[in-house]
Amino acid sequence: MRNVKRVIVATALAAPLTLGFAGTAFAGTSYDQHGSYAGPDGADSYHVHSSTGHHHGDDHDGGSHSHYSQSNSGADADGAWQDHIRSGAHSDGDAYYLESSNMSGVDGAWNSETISVAGD
Repeated sequence: MRNVKRVIVATALAAPLTLGFAGTAFAGTSYDQHGSYAGPDGADSYHVHSSTGHHHGDDHDGGSHSHYSQSNSGADADGAWQDHIRSGAHSDGDAYYLESSNMSGVDGAWNSETISVAGD
């Protein structure tokens, strides 16, 4: 009975895993890194992501792309902050860059944003 259960589980997982891995084989490349810290002086977190590949589906035209994003946030006794950088390019020549920062504390709040777009 135990062997029958193993065969059933292995069979049930084989098709989705095979299809999933086959779907990612041509998806391009990607990199992710993230971390966080919390201690007596405050907390911080960050995330970095980059990818290249091809768009598929109804929302995209099938071209290739590259993308990079980085976000950082933190809080301590003086306030909280967050910043985000995002950039990318598409094979049709479109490109973008976005940088935003937000801070708040006992003296008020501050926001800054830079956006640049080339192409359509």
